[in-house]
Amino acid sequence: MVAMKALIIAAASVASRGRRPDWIQDGWLLEEVMYKCETVPTWDAHGAETCRGNPGQGACFSLSKGVYWACSSNPHNCVRDKFDGACLISGHPGYQQAADYNGVPPAPSPTPPVPSPAPPSPPAPDAVIGWNPSGPVVGGGKWCQVNSVGSSFDLRQHCAQHHGGASFRVKVLTYNLFWWNLFGQRHGNGGSAGHNIRDSVRGEAYDLMGFQECENLDWVLGDAGLAGQYGRVLGQHATCLAYRSATWDLIASARADVAEDQPSQYYGRREAEWVRLRHKGTGKTMFFVNHHGPLPVNSGGVCGGQGTAFNLLKLIGENAHKSDTIILVGDFNSDGNSETVKTLSNFLAHSYIGTKFNGVDNFFTNCAQAIERSNLGGAGSDHDALSVVFQVS
Repeated sequence: MVAMKALIIAAASVASRGRRPDWIQDGWLLEEVMYKCETVPTWDAHGAETCRGNPGQGACFSLSKGVYWACSSNPHNCVRDKFDGACLISGHPGYQQAADYNGVPPAPSPTPPVPSPAPPSPPAPDAVIGWNPSGPVVGGGKWCQVNSVGSSFDLRQHCAQHHGGASFRVKVLTYNLFWWNLFGQRHGNGGSAGHNIRDSVRGEAYDLMGFQECENLDWVLGDAGLAGQYGRVLGQHATCLAYRSATWDLIASARADVAEDQPSQYYGRREAEWVRLRHKGTGKTMFFVNHHGPLPVNSGGVCGGQGTAFNLLKLIGENAHKSDTIILVGDFNSDGNSETVKTLSNFLAHSYIGTKFNGVDNFFTNCAQAIERSNLGGAGSDHDALSVVFQVS
């Protein structure tokens, strides 16, 4: 191959000076190994002088007794014409780059194999949605201030890649348990909240549950007859999240503060906790968020309604993946007229809203379809338990 490349260079040099050897035709040189004729062993003592009168041509040489060498304007034909190979005499412009014969009769280069098609590229890893805000800061210089994002962050834009495979139902509950009163003062009221959950199962267990004003999840699930059936994430500010272990595998979970009450009605910071889950039957993934919003109602707390909304969206963007179905529930302490709910509705579908306190209990999703909605009543709480069945495809 070194010799071939060198000869191509030599031929190009000759052509650049206006001379083109007549043996360089149809790219033949790419398929031949060229030797210096005097290095080729032969029975014919004069073989190497065969083309002395026409040094621009190559010679077809033979290693077999009785077969005389021949000049050729296209040495590509040498092997095809039963010669053993091709060589150049000392007057040929490519002679200096030709190879010394190595003692093994040359053979035509084999036809290069047709390369196999490249295997398909593996699918890109399932990427985190990401959070790259470019809008103005909202939050008034408080700890919870956050940069805003525009419509390009719309979480519904990823829905097309969710379709395919089996679809399935996901039953979801949100319930503010009015803990200080219902459990603190009335000691659970005979298990009324738990019984409300139990009675609403109706042959279809809850997949996901988000509780606000929840200080002992085991108490609630025990009253509902569901002890030992749910994994959980417990917040730091009286929130609880539960997922059905028989249906879902846990991938990741965490919680974060996203807002804080204003001084006029202050109970502290407000949080959201989340789980990322894999559905055991289909392998599809879910990102479920439970939130209890700041007071006063519709204020959005110290960072305002937009600040609370963008902190929730930031939590989702930094932790959810593009393939995830996202469901966000809770007592937002914000109704449909608030900046919090209006802002979230620009990026998620607002699937259901309760009636208590003008509708502060809410469901949002990116891609799931709400196919059943139920208001289960309060059963001793000042908030109604709300249930939605989603179709995930």
